[in-house]
Amino acid sequence: VKEETDLFVIDEVGKMELFSSSFFPAVLQVLESNIPILASIPIPKFGRDIPE
Repeated sequence: VKEETDLFVIDEVGKMELFSSSFFPAVLQVLESNIPILASIPIPKFGRDIPE
C-alpha cells in the first residue's frame, strides 16, 4: 500500500478473486489502511438480501 494513493478501486469481488492466494491478503492490507475504498460486489441475477 503506497501512502500517496488517494483511492482504491476494486471491481467485482467474486468467487474467482476469493480463490486467489494473493488477492485476499492484498484486500486485507487495503482494509487496514486509512485509504478510501470503492468496490463493487456482484449479486445474483434474481437478487439477494444484502446483510446490513
